Amino acid sequence: MAVLQRILFCERRRERRRRSKTTYINAFVRSSFNPLEVLPDEAIIRKFRLSRGQIMELLGGYAAVNVMVVCSAEGEFLDVVARWPGSTHDAFIWENSGLCRAAEGGGFGGCWLLGDSGFPLRPFLLTPYLHAQTEPQASYNRAHRLTRAVVERAIGVWKQRFRCLNKGAGGLQLHPRKCCAVTVVAALLHNMALRANIQLPDDEGLQDEEAEDNLPVIQDLHPAGQQVRQVLVDNLFGP
Repeated sequence: MAVLQRILFCERRRERRRRSKTTYINAFVRSSFNPLEVLPDEAIIRKFRLSRGQIMELLGGYAAVNVMVVCSAEGEFLDVVARWPGSTHDAFIWENSGLCRAAEGGGFGGCWLLGDSGFPLRPFLLTPYLHAQTEPQASYNRAHRLTRAVVERAIGVWKQRFRCLNKGAGGLQLHPRKCCAVTVVAALLHNMALRANIQLPDDEGLQDEEAEDNLPVIQDLHPAGQQVRQVLVDNLFGP
């Protein structure tokens, strides 16, 4: 019994250390810069006592890159951000992107982006109502969901065309920095294939990936964003 208690104590202590290290790495990765992109491999190992790939596995359960994409109505990618570990929240990636800075500077004019509930509501970035209370709000949510489905289809076509991006096909077996570069290049080639009307390969034997959204929902009640969204609801979906 004493031996068993000793083993259990050691296992619990190792688990506490692992959780503590995960919390520390999460806080560091979500700071003002991304160490996985900025620091060389030797500096990452010295600071965390882990390799770059081990950190990504620790944060996301498996090595992954969280990619933010913006696409047109035709399914072409207009912006791709592939630089953050898989556990990074969508809102953090958005707020640290060049596209966000351009939007905040008035670069969108009278246009809007649509994002899911993982993104913050802004005058230029419209998100759905978390709890629609009226029929116009419910209609807005339905239209929002149907319109946003364009990007989901685009991502599905992208992963079908470049199966190395599909986790079900094995994923990219490369250094994380190279994975980011391959992802961006694959997006550019996807656009070229769409313009040239190149047919998709046979998808036999390839399992579709289910969307993974285990990150917390953003409830950002931005006053200007709320006003823009409400005006849109009143004008397009009101009685």
